[in-house]
Order: sequence, then C-alpha cells, then structure tokens
Amino acid sequence: SEKMIRALAGVNFGKVYADDGAADGSVTDKETITVNEGPEVFAPVRSILDLKGRAIPLLIEHLDDQQPTHTKFNGKPVPLGHIALDILIYIAPNSQIFIEDCRDDGLGACYEPDFYFRPDAKLSEMTKVKAHWLKLYRAGVLKFKIPDS
Repeated sequence: SEKMIRALAGVNFGKVYADDGAADGSVTDKETITVNEGPEVFAPVRSILDLKGRAIPLLIEHLDDQQPTHTKFNGKPVPLGHIALDILIYIAPNSQIFIEDCRDDGLGACYEPDFYFRPDAKLSEMTKVKAHWLKLYRAGVLKFKIPDS
C-alpha cells in the first residue's frame, strides 16, 4: 500500500486544483482525468480505491506528507498529503466534515476547517487536519463508501 501512495506523487493529474470560482476538481473525477490526461493517469487512484476500507487509515497516515507531486497548484507542486486528503474526502464521506446547507463555491468550500487544507497549506495546518481525521477514524465513524454518480 505504501507503493500505491507513492505512485500518486509521480502522476501529473493536470490542472485539477485551481483558485477559480468553481475549483471543485478532484483526482477522483475519473471522467475528467481520463479525458484530459489519459486513462493511465487514473490507475494509481483506482489502486487506492480498490483497497476499500483499508485505504482510510493509509490516507490519514499521509495527510501531513509534504512530498512534492507532479501535480501543480499555482505553479508549485501539490504535496502528497493534499492528494491523500482529496481521495479521503471522496471515499469516507461523513457529515462532520461538511458544512450543511452550504452554497459556497471554490477551493475548500463547504468543508469544516478542521477537516480540510488547501494544496498550498503549511505543515502545521496539515498536521492539525490529520489529527481531526484520526480522531474520527479512531471513533469508528469513518466508513468506506464511493458516492453514487
């Protein structure tokens, strides 16, 4: 599983994260990724998704991983921790991480601040968010689920 996480760092997912109004791109958006960047780009994400529930602690473990990836945000490498967060939000949806009745749009919109950090976050923010995810995991409330399309 460690190899699977490291494989994410070597992939350029294209312009998936941006500071524009929509900014709701995700490495889990198979259609966008495969159309824009090619089907092989999605393969490392698929391998993580195939782990099902075992992916949750693996991704949480890497939320503070500052290893630079080939994916860019504002011209700088996105840390592996943000890609782990992106996938974690997708596979472990939980009402505690979302702001109810949110109509905001943009990068990080509608996520509780304790459970989200931007692709350009400092290590201190990443570590804080990791602690909150770990607390939810240890409480047994995170369940693997791929949202319906």
